[in-house]
Amino acid sequence: MKSVLILILFCSFFTSANDKLNVAVKAQLQGENTPYDVGLIDLNNDNIKDAVVYLKSRNWCGSGGCTMFVFKGTDSGFVFQSKIMIVKKPIIISQSKTNGYLDLIVNTGGVGTVALKFNGKNYPLNPSTQPKINKPHSINDQVLLN
Repeated sequence: MKSVLILILFCSFFTSANDKLNVAVKAQLQGENTPYDVGLIDLNNDNIKDAVVYLKSRNWCGSGGCTMFVFKGTDSGFVFQSKIMIVKKPIIISQSKTNGYLDLIVNTGGVGTVALKFNGKNYPLNPSTQPKINKPHSINDQVLLN
């Protein structure tokens, strides 16, 4: 009985990955209660899931699309990495990599389909500044958020 109580107390100190992500998203939103969709995937091959967060409210969306965040997964939670504006679903994960991170394929208002490439620090803020790609994605690419 004593070991069960210790195990319960030990487990209560840890939060789930979803709770840790919610804390990271709320911090980025400065406490604003905004609905969002989440896709978890290891973008940088470190065996820890990263989070792609697609915001879904009027405050974060316009005619060109919505804002998307990328959070790097760590052993202790999630760290904000990128803010990407004017994005439209689907969010596709390419098998191509740039600077150790998988490229993201998104649609953006006025331009069409573009590949977002990691620059060593983050993904581009404005997808409409990226060149349009003619072949949206290959059969090996993965739809993360639809």
